[in-house]
Amino acid sequence: MTTILLHGFWGQPRDWNAVLAKLPLNESVLTPDLYGPGPLAPGRGIQTWVEEFWRHMSDVSGSGPVQLVGYSMGGRLAVAAASAKPDRVARALFLSANPLQVETREREIWENEWQQKFLNLSWSEIEEEWEELPVFGQARAKLTRRQTPEMRELLGLSLKDWSPRFNPLSDEQLRHLPNRMEWAFGALDQKYLTIAKSLQELPVQGQISIIPEAGHRLVIEAADFVCNWIQNGR
Repeated sequence: MTTILLHGFWGQPRDWNAVLAKLPLNESVLTPDLYGPGPLAPGRGIQTWVEEFWRHMSDVSGSGPVQLVGYSMGGRLAVAAASAKPDRVARALFLSANPLQVETREREIWENEWQQKFLNLSWSEIEEEWEELPVFGQARAKLTRRQTPEMRELLGLSLKDWSPRFNPLSDEQLRHLPNRMEWAFGALDQKYLTIAKSLQELPVQGQISIIPEAGHRLVIEAADFVCNWIQNGR
């Protein structure tokens, strides 16, 4: 069974290297590039992206069930994909992901401001400001980021097109996701622990794991946990 790993905002396939290094060499894993050319790139809303995602996955890995893992922005996309085609998803793991509907003018203003920063500031200024966001306050690791001319527009598009403002699932739909769809959050990630609490209170059916001594970047900080989860599905 193939495992599909979806990276986060301003990420790339290599973000999963810490996980891949711990898996057997014969493990079937796909790490799509959400900022690369092709059907999975920004420029389309979440619902359209989900349709393109499953069409693309059928082309590259067939129509059988998969294991789906998504981190942060990739986790939100993974939730939408899994809910749209639950028969295609044997198991799912959503890392540091916010699936809740966020309908605030403040979020839209923040996205607009960052879209302009991505277009106009130097990369060093952008990265410094991004790392100062509260969600990364307890980060124990950093990710290498692409800083190309093309990325400036793509980052703004992904920030707005795939915003949590457009999360497609209602609370009722989240409650009915099957228990094979699980969640994980870092114990040091204070902002997202509130999301974990909200999911627990709904409640969602899938297990919610809190990873000790980890912040938001579970793609690095919880590589052992992710690797074990993938292999436990065998």
